[in-house]
Order: sequence, then C-alpha cells, then structure tokens
Amino acid sequence: MFPETAVTSGFEIAKEEGLNMKDPQEKKLLDLILSHCPQDANWDETEPRQKALKEAKEVRYKYEKRKADELTVTTAETDRITVGGQFKKTMQQP
Repeated sequence: MFPETAVTSGFEIAKEEGLNMKDPQEKKLLDLILSHCPQDANWDETEPRQKALKEAKEVRYKYEKRKADELTVTTAETDRITVGGQFKKTMQQP
C-alpha cells in the first residue's frame, strides 16, 4: 500500500485501486481519478525504474489515498434467564 501521499505512475494507481484496465468502465474510472491528481513529468532519472517511465513518456502523478475513518460498533448483548417454579404473592397489611 502507498504511503498517504505518493508520486507514482497511472499503472501503479490502477493497481492500488484494484482496477482492471481491460474493463472499459474501470479504465474510465481510472482516467477520472487521474484527471483529479496533480501531475508532471519530473521523474528521478538517477533511479532506473523512474528513468524508464520517463523514457516511455509516462506522466507522474501525485496520488493521495486517505485512510478510512475508524468506525467503532458497539453491540449490546442481553442474557435471558428462564426461571421455572411457582411463585407466591404475599400482601402486607398496613
């Protein structure tokens, strides 16, 4: 998983989002996500992978994926006690 903010390629964002690029709907969704990400072509050419991405004319995206807010669910459990037998009602006189 990416750190909260990463500089990466569109392929890596698709993988992080779990999108299938062969599915036209999911490809469309990726394109929409990428259109909202800041972008440039300032790859670090000292790193072989990034140099290759620059040579392939890939766009570099600043990608931020927020962690989900924590959700705490509390459930109340009650125990049921079944009592058998006879009960006698007594009345007190004043």
